[in-house]
Amino acid sequence: MTKEVYIISIEAPGNIPGALLFHQRRSTKMFENQKFLTHGITAQLPLWMINMLWLMILTMEVSEKDYLQVFTLTKAPTGQHIVHEQEQPPYRYELDVPCDDAVDAKVFVIDDLTHSTMLLAEEY
Repeated sequence: MTKEVYIISIEAPGNIPGALLFHQRRSTKMFENQKFLTHGITAQLPLWMINMLWLMILTMEVSEKDYLQVFTLTKAPTGQHIVHEQEQPPYRYELDVPCDDAVDAKVFVIDDLTHSTMLLAEEY
């Protein structure tokens, strides 16, 4: 079975409004490489939330990032509750975001040092 993936960047090219920027460089740092989204992610998560999850990974203050990042997304009375975790080294961060388009989902982000893929847990 083939999975559909989409490439997205949280960087915006200066001279092409609305265009996607494809990361061509290779990096040895986790999650600083080409990024892919599965169809389930693009269908169920709003774009602002997708970008926020990527940003939460990029700005983690840890000695090392695990190849697997896990996000538990829960609808809350005030908006979106996000729990971001990794196994090794242990990391947990919780955040509440006021919004009208909250979702209930578990999201995995996996890095293999050549690219990173964001997918719903049920797509794994």
